[in-house]
Amino acid sequence: MATQIDPSRLEPMGINCELGFLLLALGCNQGSLFRWTYCSFDAALSLLRNDLNNIFDDITLAKHNKSMVLNKKVGIYFHASELAKVIEENPYLESSLDITKVTEYDAEVKKYSHLRQKFLERISDNKTIHFLTDPTGSIEHDEIKLLVTNLRRLGKPESSYTLIVKQSFDPDLIGTVNIHDDNVLLAYIDRFAPPAYADQISLDSWKLTLETVNQLILKNQKADPTMNLDFFTGKSKLIMKENTDKLSQIRIHYKLSFKAGFNIERYLLDGWSAQEDIHRWTDGGCAGLQFHLSELGTKNIIMRLECSAYLAIPNGELHHQTVEVLVNEKKVAIWEIRQKDWYEAVIPNGLVKNGSMIAKFLISNPSAPIDCNLSADTRKLGLRVFNLELIDSKYQCQSLVT
Repeated sequence: MATQIDPSRLEPMGINCELGFLLLALGCNQGSLFRWTYCSFDAALSLLRNDLNNIFDDITLAKHNKSMVLNKKVGIYFHASELAKVIEENPYLESSLDITKVTEYDAEVKKYSHLRQKFLERISDNKTIHFLTDPTGSIEHDEIKLLVTNLRRLGKPESSYTLIVKQSFDPDLIGTVNIHDDNVLLAYIDRFAPPAYADQISLDSWKLTLETVNQLILKNQKADPTMNLDFFTGKSKLIMKENTDKLSQIRIHYKLSFKAGFNIERYLLDGWSAQEDIHRWTDGGCAGLQFHLSELGTKNIIMRLECSAYLAIPNGELHHQTVEVLVNEKKVAIWEIRQKDWYEAVIPNGLVKNGSMIAKFLISNPSAPIDCNLSADTRKLGLRVFNLELIDSKYQCQSLVT
């Protein structure tokens, strides 16, 4: 039997007003702190670290447009048309203590003080799902963990969820949801609303994703009977913690790009740095990838990686990086990597059981540019990776490298 949709459990965390229009389209009219704001991820994190103090009552307010004002100190834009009009008519009020004497200012301060208190009260409810969007695909896992840590500090229960929604051009990803550590849900929709037209949401894609979120939570509810979150229903693509095959699925002869915008993060395990325009660096002595191979067949597999090496070390330079390649914990190749090129490893078919494959790259001498007096970069760089592909091998591998 279908359960009733109850989007009031969702607590938006800013970025832009799209989430406000989404809740409106789902029939939810309740006010919330970030619902009608434009707020970067960094600004939201900074506010949480400061216990959401001074979110509005600050003299650094400025008119942004005819319906919004900007708190320049914290970097948040608010819908406050009456106050924006007053500032437009009286420019001297910008960043002035005189603004505190304005009736419209006092009304906004009271409103956002109320919404702040409401946010803090709801944060302790384990049914509340804090959610935000990542339109540029630039929010990294470590940053999300910082956000969740600060929400937990303010009272968010360990059993509650945080939802991060990204955009994907891969139709197989649309509507999928993957659960990570600390109950972080990573989901994909087909597109976000244009920045200047936040009301033009992809409602069907959002509904599909939220239905999947609900099914995932209901599955996990078996392990935590205190949860009661059946507020989304419908046909959906479900990705569970113990079954992430869909997210990491790859076909033989399909090239994976490590360029920005190609959603390579769904294949990444530990050991990778932040996304850059045309590549990703490994960070540390070991970097991992996970795949689920469709249409595996009976032939062996060649894994090809296009990459170059970071060769700077303190007081010198390496001739090459030595990289041991492991697949499902078995060594399959040793590479000596210097310049940008394609490097290959033959993987026995029998090593990839049921199509599941975890590849690890053990890098001999990762080094940080700061240690080489080259820059302030503290990452332990090893490989600069551009592309990866898996292809059929036309020959049989006689034995594994041991």
